[in-house]
Amino acid sequence: MTDTVTGFYRSVLALPSVDPEIQRQICRYGQLRTDYGLLAALASRSDLLTEIDEEIGKIDAAVVRVAWASRPARTQQDLQNLVAGEKRVKVLAALASREDLPPALHDAIAKHGRGSALEALIVNKAVSDETRTLAAQRYGKDFSAKTRIPTPVRALLNSDNAIADIIAASTGNFLLASAALEACGPGVSLDAQRNAVHLSEAFISNDDNDSWTASMAFECVGDIIGKAFERDDQLLVEFRDICLKVSAGKKSGYYVSRLKTLAEQLEKMKPSGRPGLDIASVARAVSDKDSAQAFIDSMDEKMPIQGILAVALNSTFDAKQFLHVLQSNSYSWQGVRDMSWAFPKLSADKAAALVVTWSYFDNDEQLQRHPNPSEVLLHAAKMANTDRRLPDTLYRSKFVTDDVVDHLPLSIYDNLENGVPLQVTERLATRVVSRLGDDQALWENLNTLSSGFTGSLNDLLDVAERI
Repeated sequence: MTDTVTGFYRSVLALPSVDPEIQRQICRYGQLRTDYGLLAALASRSDLLTEIDEEIGKIDAAVVRVAWASRPARTQQDLQNLVAGEKRVKVLAALASREDLPPALHDAIAKHGRGSALEALIVNKAVSDETRTLAAQRYGKDFSAKTRIPTPVRALLNSDNAIADIIAASTGNFLLASAALEACGPGVSLDAQRNAVHLSEAFISNDDNDSWTASMAFECVGDIIGKAFERDDQLLVEFRDICLKVSAGKKSGYYVSRLKTLAEQLEKMKPSGRPGLDIASVARAVSDKDSAQAFIDSMDEKMPIQGILAVALNSTFDAKQFLHVLQSNSYSWQGVRDMSWAFPKLSADKAAALVVTWSYFDNDEQLQRHPNPSEVLLHAAKMANTDRRLPDTLYRSKFVTDDVVDHLPLSIYDNLENGVPLQVTERLATRVVSRLGDDQALWENLNTLSSGFTGSLNDLLDVAERI
């Protein structure tokens, strides 16, 4: 009997309109049987009675509160009261992860939430940048781990460089600052660098800290501030002095040895006139097309990663010039790490240059970090036609569109171990038939020209139709 009535009520709630009395009965029934799913469905009704709305607003269950908070009638004060009075992080986290809530609710959680609620808000792409910034600042200030950074927190930092930078600049926890700097890479702001150095001395002087974790965090900060695009040599000196001061006050051993080694490395980094930074500075200063090409032509030696990154991030250099730089220089895992930071910030055509030259970026895991992955693939398909390198993602990626397929060459069928996805083959076949029809001469042209042709299918068909 209960299941039947529940099923009936659920069906009623799917109707365009629900009689007021039935609304009251469903509310009463749901409360008596603690059927929060039913009450949440009732709370979602656009024709909900005011009296029922007020009654449901008092129910202390996460799923019901989320549904109630999602109603268009909620005022900013309603939401702020709900969040301010809600002590359970799990409830706030459930609300914060929703993409369909009013901005006022997200703002309220950013102001009153903590822990996992702020984490959920930070990774929610539907939340405004201003609200996510506030959440990141509060998260950084409240973070209190003393021994290690949990894996989920590192994942949070790695998900968004801008958020990681905000956390690094606002936190009072050195371990979190260090992990955030590592996530930011060389694009880290001066504010974040300065905060990490400011926190370092008190942290490293604490004998209760795990020496391995502490030294790893210290070395990470030293590495990042030494390679940062915005580098402050005086900050390097300050950090080095902290290493020497602390190591002098501790007993000799492996821990002290690592601090002294780090101090020596920082001493070598101190002058900012090393070749890599000189080249990077020149590349960053380029502001017109003629100077850009002159810079490219002058690069007769291998370019360090700082210079490659400067070309990537300076919009004066076009994608063709960036492609030339990538083809002319090898890369290391450190270069991949630093370029990975920059990838989401690149224009689609420059990101495509990376896809067709550096195999590390030839996958959906990297592509999805870019704001326009399908556009990146389209540019990559056009580049691959002349570059002769055919990244697997051009026909296997989930971001492949018909436009991308149209720019693929038939040479994707050459020596492929795993074959070509059926939908790609279907698209290409449809395009060939639509262009060549039943003209046998055109088909013969296609057969003759295909071997060794590196242009797109469209280019191939154009040639086949012209001769």
